[in-house]
Amino acid sequence: LEQHPLLLNDLLAHINQRVQTDRIVRLFRKSDNLPLIRSWLSSVYAEKDHPEVTDAYFSLLREEEEPALLRSAITSVTNFDQMTLASELQRHPLLAFRRISAELYKRAGQHTKAIEVAKEDRLFREVIEIAGDSNDVEIAHEVLDYFVKTGMKEQFTALLYGCYHLLEEDVIIETAWRSGLNDFAQPYFIQKAHDRRRFERETFEQLKKLAERKAEVDEANDAPIIGPGGMGPKMITAAPTGFGYGGMNGGGMQPQATGYMSGMF
Repeated sequence: LEQHPLLLNDLLAHINQRVQTDRIVRLFRKSDNLPLIRSWLSSVYAEKDHPEVTDAYFSLLREEEEPALLRSAITSVTNFDQMTLASELQRHPLLAFRRISAELYKRAGQHTKAIEVAKEDRLFREVIEIAGDSNDVEIAHEVLDYFVKTGMKEQFTALLYGCYHLLEEDVIIETAWRSGLNDFAQPYFIQKAHDRRRFERETFEQLKKLAERKAEVDEANDAPIIGPGGMGPKMITAAPTGFGYGGMNGGGMQPQATGYMSGMF
């Protein structure tokens, strides 16, 4: 550390499997020399996924103002305090870090807080994305009211698409009418009409297929029972007619002459 500080990263990489990573971090943090082992930290933080190691690396990225690296890093690990990091980044002077703060709040399920952070910096695209990601009807309508009250007409239109699955059509109709935003709501109304028509068409086709299938089943059930021989009379009427009440000769069948009886007389 004192004689060859530039070789520290190579040394740590060589003995990485034989040292306690968190202990090394504490040692360099205590001596305020974390920047000297940044290269090593960047190579082990995701592998170790240790809270102390991750926090040290994230601290370096904040101090050295590397928002792109930090944004990439937070997607690589899960073992860190998201709320603490989000709170720290919320007060960072760089907008890029405050954006990461809103992203962390969203990842933690704190959508209302994430929207609050994004609104402070007028990051309205993020506001709409967070509201849509929340899958919360109440949050979507709160953002809708915010855009209406602040006169943000374009953002109002964008929200109707971003939260299309959450906003209730009757509320949009009333809001657009009361606020004079019918023109800005027309794309939404057109899409709703298209979806309704498609639903009706698909429902009609399904009902038609069900009716056809039912007709086929009914026709099969009403068909006559065919005898075992295929075509022809049923078994109950298929017996030889010669065995009626009149015996063998009473049914009109005459025995053939064989010559045997005539030879006896």
